[in-house]
Amino acid sequence: MQDAPTLNYVDEQQWQRDITIPSHPVAADTVQDRIVQEILDHGFDDKEVFSIRLALAEGLTNAIKHGNKSDASKNVRIRYSVTRERFDIMIIDEGPGFDPADVPNPIADENLDKPYGRGVFLMKKYMTHFSVVPHTSILVMSKMRSTQAPPPDETAIDGLQETVVIGLKTTILQ
Repeated sequence: MQDAPTLNYVDEQQWQRDITIPSHPVAADTVQDRIVQEILDHGFDDKEVFSIRLALAEGLTNAIKHGNKSDASKNVRIRYSVTRERFDIMIIDEGPGFDPADVPNPIADENLDKPYGRGVFLMKKYMTHFSVVPHTSILVMSKMRSTQAPPPDETAIDGLQETVVIGLKTTILQ
């Protein structure tokens, strides 16, 4: 079986869609439905769609609630690509960013009753690749249809911060 090609985060051509939404749950639901329909159109099975939908909902909720502090004047940018082999997404909020290593493990005994950390935990578990670009508010996730395929090239993330504001035409959903 042939491995899926490595995702180059810096390559503007890699991203098929670039959408900006206001920090509002209804906008997040609208874009989530649009993305899920594209995933279905590309033949992803129910289990894969469930994984992506869950991770997408958590990523968008975190961007709105934690990154943008539910400030309706701030936006969330979503860049993504869907092929028959993989789904790649970048979620960018206007917050200060975070280090996933600082998020407590929600399944540790001392954290079971605490209301945080589950979103990051679920995104890591359900996606093939999960990362936050260091010192930014950029979340990157991938779901490859084959568990045999390698994760995206981590070295490509380094140049992302400089290129993320350049490039694709932005669609604004309101």
